[in-house]
Amino acid sequence: MIKKLVNYDTTSCNSNLEFIRFIEDYLAGHGAAPHLFYNAAGDKANLFATIGGEGGGGVILSGHSDVVPARREQWSGDPFQCVEKDGRLYGRGTCDMKGFLGTVLAAVPEFTAARLRKPVHLAVTYDEETNLAGAFQLAPQIAAMGIRPEAVIIGEPTAMTVINAHKGHSQFRVHVAGVEAHASQTHRGVNAIAAAAKLISFLEQLAAEARAAGAEMLPTEPGYATINVGAVSGGTQINVVPGRCSFDWEIRTIPSFDAGALVQKFRDYAQTLTPAKVRHETLLQVPAYAAAPDSPAVALAAKLTGNRRPRAVTYSTEAPCYRQAGMPAAICGPGSIDQAHKPDEFIAVSEVAACENFLRKLMRECAG
Repeated sequence: MIKKLVNYDTTSCNSNLEFIRFIEDYLAGHGAAPHLFYNAAGDKANLFATIGGEGGGGVILSGHSDVVPARREQWSGDPFQCVEKDGRLYGRGTCDMKGFLGTVLAAVPEFTAARLRKPVHLAVTYDEETNLAGAFQLAPQIAAMGIRPEAVIIGEPTAMTVINAHKGHSQFRVHVAGVEAHASQTHRGVNAIAAAAKLISFLEQLAAEARAAGAEMLPTEPGYATINVGAVSGGTQINVVPGRCSFDWEIRTIPSFDAGALVQKFRDYAQTLTPAKVRHETLLQVPAYAAAPDSPAVALAAKLTGNRRPRAVTYSTEAPCYRQAGMPAAICGPGSIDQAHKPDEFIAVSEVAACENFLRKLMRECAG
């Protein structure tokens, strides 16, 4: 099943409909009645299905359909042809996160035969790797169906350990407009790159302040909020005062950090850079996540894995989307995040086996 899923090129820029319809047909063949929820363009869809049980409770097993781009020249083989070698499954998405989805789908016949008292739901989303649009759309739609799960298990690669907190992730693009002029007459122009450099330097200052806020730490490495400028573009050639410059920056926040105040401080500083004009664009906003101390989702995942010490991570997930819809979530899935988003991505077969064991324990839990 994992190999079948990897064969679909579900890079975020592509439609995922062929992939979703394969899962829809498969689940329908096992007696489920999947619901599809399309995006505004109609070229992508979320899928939600219920197996067994009665009522609107139960457990949601959630995974995303999309994968990050794969540059074929960097791979040892075709990234969308899953290859098994030396106890590993190689292919784009094997780790993040078709390994989890494939293991769940392969277990569907066992779930349907288990006569579950509590339902097990399957959620498959789109665009997790870009802006979480799919999960932000799906979570309230599940709630509108009257389903109030006891727990949401998000199967991101955690080596089957339980994650109860993670950093938030916000991305921004800044556009600086200056005035072009001949480089021999700099007094007639406004250098957009120079203004952007001041803004980037100010972000470095804000990053240092966040790093120094030792009281606001998350048990990760690093445990403080971080800022990174990841891309800069500007100017035309060396003998022209540049009239345009843009750069992308991000902030990874912790639950106790006021990201809004930091962003406003940056924007206030940008207004001082006259005569250059600055325009701000928000690309992504995912809040930090921290499960409640008595979270039933964390308790369930800990019980099924035997992992009684949940931990925090620096990357973000769809957990905040479910939290906003009133659903407790924990993150637990097969594979290592160290293998995600890389050429020759892989998942160890032993991790798949551990996930199978987890799912069988969940079956017994839901069967009573």
